[in-house]
Amino acid sequence: MYSTLPNPGRTYKNNIVVSYYKMVSLKPTFYPILQTMTDYAELLKQLQLQVDSLQAENLELKRSQRREIDSRDINDAASEMLRINQLRYRTIFENSLLGNKIIGSDLKILQVNQALVDMLGYQSKNEITGKIIIEFAHPDYAGDWQILQQRLWSKRLPSFNLETRLVKKNGESIWVNVISMLFRDGNDMLGFTTIEDISDRRSEFDVLRMREENFRTITNIIPQQVFTAAPNGKLVFVNKQVCDYLGSNDAEIIQNGWDESIHPEDVEKCRAAWSTSVQTGKDFTIEFRLKNEQDDYRWFLGRATALRNDEDSITLWLGTNTDIQAQKDNEHRKDEFLSIVSHELRTPLTSIKLYNQLSQKNGSPEKQAEFTSKSKSHIIRLERLITDLLDVSRINAGKMTYNIETFDFDKLIKETVDSLQLLNNNHELVVQECDPIEIKGDKHRIEQVLNNLILNAIKYSPDATQVIINSKVISDSIIVSIQDFGIGIEEKDLTRLFDRYYRVDNSSMRFDGLGMGLYISAEILKRHNGSLWIESEPGKGSTFNFLLPINGERNLTVVDTDNKTFYSANFIEVRYNEEKGWLETEWLGYQNLESVKKGCMAILEMVKAAKYTQILNDNTLVRGNWSEAADWGASFWFPALREAGLKQFAWIYSPSAFSRLAADRSVQTDLGDFQTHFFTDKESAEEWLGRQKMFDRV
Repeated sequence: MYSTLPNPGRTYKNNIVVSYYKMVSLKPTFYPILQTMTDYAELLKQLQLQVDSLQAENLELKRSQRREIDSRDINDAASEMLRINQLRYRTIFENSLLGNKIIGSDLKILQVNQALVDMLGYQSKNEITGKIIIEFAHPDYAGDWQILQQRLWSKRLPSFNLETRLVKKNGESIWVNVISMLFRDGNDMLGFTTIEDISDRRSEFDVLRMREENFRTITNIIPQQVFTAAPNGKLVFVNKQVCDYLGSNDAEIIQNGWDESIHPEDVEKCRAAWSTSVQTGKDFTIEFRLKNEQDDYRWFLGRATALRNDEDSITLWLGTNTDIQAQKDNEHRKDEFLSIVSHELRTPLTSIKLYNQLSQKNGSPEKQAEFTSKSKSHIIRLERLITDLLDVSRINAGKMTYNIETFDFDKLIKETVDSLQLLNNNHELVVQECDPIEIKGDKHRIEQVLNNLILNAIKYSPDATQVIINSKVISDSIIVSIQDFGIGIEEKDLTRLFDRYYRVDNSSMRFDGLGMGLYISAEILKRHNGSLWIESEPGKGSTFNFLLPINGERNLTVVDTDNKTFYSANFIEVRYNEEKGWLETEWLGYQNLESVKKGCMAILEMVKAAKYTQILNDNTLVRGNWSEAADWGASFWFPALREAGLKQFAWIYSPSAFSRLAADRSVQTDLGDFQTHFFTDKESAEEWLGRQKMFDRV
């Protein structure tokens, strides 16, 4: 019986066999001692305990078997899923329309798809694999890509997205969008990248960006304020002129809108007009006052029009604000002028009428002669007023005629002074110096200038007793000065005196006249290639000066030049200061538009030829009125100097107020890092240039 037992040393997987084996593998000596029922009962009890134990073990073995089977099934399922996913990955990787690549930790390409091969213009994957993708990057963009790669692999970036350029096999560059990230494959860390060709989209973007940049450039060049608004009327863009005027940046202005800067009396009408335009789509037009950075209000004409798409829907509002303060001032002056004309014409007419009535009532020859004489003076005054009106009309129409001839200028001055002295007993007209000279010009018109200036001096010095006249020949010109000791003129009013209808102390009717004499005189002198300027001090008086070329034209003679280190002429001296390392210019005497332009162009050519970076510009000896050249200097000459490489421009002021005003106007243009500084002495100017040169070296 025992010989049929299973081998105790063998491992069995069948749970039944194992249970049976354990049940019968009792010690052989156990059976002989079964002598009584008690012994048998005890045996059954022990066997039952063993059976219970074996059944529990059998149950555990069944559970273990099920787990083994389940684990094997799970592993098989996972393997199948992995196989399917790998197949899907290869399909997506290979068939993607985007370029795909996988790189190792050495950044070399391990795997690429056909889309990337085609994108770069190669024939096979072998031409790309094994290389580093940066080798295909455009040289101008490789650096940024390399930095991002380093940050990615050093775990400082989870991924990155970059727009850059790649170079194809044929040398053509394309715009691409790159997305890179890391992933783990077993123990290896790999990089996965998708590359999309965005050349077409980028070209459209570049066109739009270029259009926007061109729009911004154009709007920053034009003098008007320019703005755009969304279809709902909310501000979107303002140009540089708006920012400069309001003294704020574009972000703040766009956020705050216009209301804070519009005059309180104009806010509501502006809101209402803008709201109506936004709701109806009709053009916006309004005149309003806008506060500048200095808290001064100026009048502007605001205009805006709606831009529409093909469906006729509003896509944008485009608007401008044009400064019309000068126009408003002119309108005010015209209104005042009409009031003055009415007063000025009525006064002599009333006097003439009165003296005629008195003459009719009083028949004595003595009285009639007196009344006739007084009527004559008012007739002369009336004639002068009408002549001024006609002259302004002729100037505006370009129909002022000039009869050029040679005449004795000194004789004309003496005759004019004698004639005016007879009509003015309250002032002594003193001719201190009068150089004898013949000049070419319209004698009648130049006499008109003398009359206007002398009478102006008399009019505006009611409490003085003297007017001083001088006429000197300087070089090829005659310089005339007429000095009074009257009310004087504020510096801010000096250049405006030559405007039509402008009068100092315009707010009252204290001084008679139409305010057109200086305007007419300036125009006459301009037609004679001359100029008119004023030196004045409030409360002490004014000196009116004018220059006339003796032969009708100024003789601007260049003595010598090498067009690089020196330029010598009868109106300017330019030389290179080798010790200091800068170009020095010294303007000589009376300047006008022609002389300033000629001298400035010579300086510009020298700067271009020698690459000068600094200029010391000395105007100490400058006289006269060259204000006509100021705008040309601001718009052309200074930008040209900056473009030629000039960095610093030290300007020594002329003692002449007119010249200083012209200098200030010349440098109003913002030239970025180009520096211009004004001085009243040469030592300070040299010190500043020296410091700038030292800073540049540092």
